[in-house]
Amino acid sequence: MELERRAAGGESTVISGPISVSYDHGKRVQTSLDGLYYLDWNRALLRATVPSIRQSVGPTRVIDKFAVRDLIADFKIDPAKISPRFKVTTGALGTYSDGCAPLYVFETVTNQLAVYKLSQQSFGTETTPRFELLELSSIDAKTAMTPAR
Repeated sequence: MELERRAAGGESTVISGPISVSYDHGKRVQTSLDGLYYLDWNRALLRATVPSIRQSVGPTRVIDKFAVRDLIADFKIDPAKISPRFKVTTGALGTYSDGCAPLYVFETVTNQLAVYKLSQQSFGTETTPRFELLELSSIDAKTAMTPAR
């Protein structure tokens, strides 16, 4: 409740990006698998899922389950002292990343950056997303000031 009251005025955000890229040799085409992310601003939760079409008896399903990260815990924030503000974007890591587009979450009050990776685990007909924190760091500690010319 305390966090919800302070976070009023913030916006929830939805973003997507590839979590893997593969090549279908039979069809001779490159395909990517997207992750779907939801930053729940009021609760400081980051939710993620891997949409995929599942057709069987009954209605078609696209969304199975969401994985969730608690941003207050991940960023080690004391909500009694700080009203966090989050910004998110995806990015590409190039050739050696298997097409993974990590999710970058910036916390602008404490100047921290978290990097997350989303993957999926399939067991039979059920798919479970796995959402891991790869890195948490201070933006200030990684910033080199360049003198003005």
